[in-house]
Amino acid sequence: MAFEWIAKVAKLKTGSHGQKSVLLALANYADEDGRCYPSIKKIGEITEQSESTIKRALCDLVEGGFIEKLRRKKRKDGTFSVWEYQILTTGQSDQGLNRPKVKMTPKPDVKMHSQEPVISEPIKTPLRGVKKSHKHFQSEFEQFWLSVWKPFDMAKGSKKLALKKFIHHRKKGVSYEAIERGGREYINFCHRTECRTKHASTWLSQQGWEDEYPSGSEIVTKNKRATSNGYNPTDALALALADQTRQ
Repeated sequence: MAFEWIAKVAKLKTGSHGQKSVLLALANYADEDGRCYPSIKKIGEITEQSESTIKRALCDLVEGGFIEKLRRKKRKDGTFSVWEYQILTTGQSDQGLNRPKVKMTPKPDVKMHSQEPVISEPIKTPLRGVKKSHKHFQSEFEQFWLSVWKPFDMAKGSKKLALKKFIHHRKKGVSYEAIERGGREYINFCHRTECRTKHASTWLSQQGWEDEYPSGSEIVTKNKRATSNGYNPTDALALALADQTRQ
C-alpha cells in the first residue's frame, strides 16, 4: 500500500524540499492505514540527509499537521522501540485552523426544501474562542507560556497550536503540575547544554514531561567516561543530548 500513500503525499505542499523528502520516505514504509516506523537511519538512506536535518524536518512536519508522532512502546529490557508515525493527508498549517465553517441554515419563513448554505462568522482564534468549560485551562496555559517556556536559541513557536495541545492533554487528565515541572526541567536542560529548544507545541505533542533530562552532574560523568575511553568530550555531550530526542 506504500505506493498509494506516496501518491497522496506527493500532492501535499510542505513548504520545503527537505520536509517533502522526509514525508515521501515515511510514505515509502506506510501500511494501508498510513502508519510506519522507520528509523532515522532508514529515512537517511532514502533522503540522503543528515540525522539532524531529518529530526528537524520531522518536528516541522508535526508542527504543520502532516504527520503525528506516536509514543514509543517500552521493551521488557527497559529500552524504547523506534518512533511510530501516522501520516495525515490534510496537512493543516496554523492558518488552516481559522477557516470559516459552512452552516446550512434555512431563511426565516422559508420551507426546509429551499435551504441555502449560509457562511457563518469565521472561527475565532483559539486564544479568544476557548470554550467556557476550558477557560481555566487557558489561564494555566498563559502561566506556562509566560513563566515556564523560555527557550534557548529558538522561538516559542505557534501559541495557538501549543494551546490546542495543552488543552488536549489537560482534558485527558494530565495534571498541570506535571506539565509545568517537566517543562521547567526541559528548559533548564536546554540552557545548561546550550541545546536548541523545541517549539512548545512539539514538546507538548510528544508528551515531553514524561522524558528524563540529565542533570549537570550526569552530563559531566558522561563526559569523563567518554574522555577516559578515548572519545572527544564534544562527542560525549552529543550522546547526552541524544537522551532528549530518543530517536
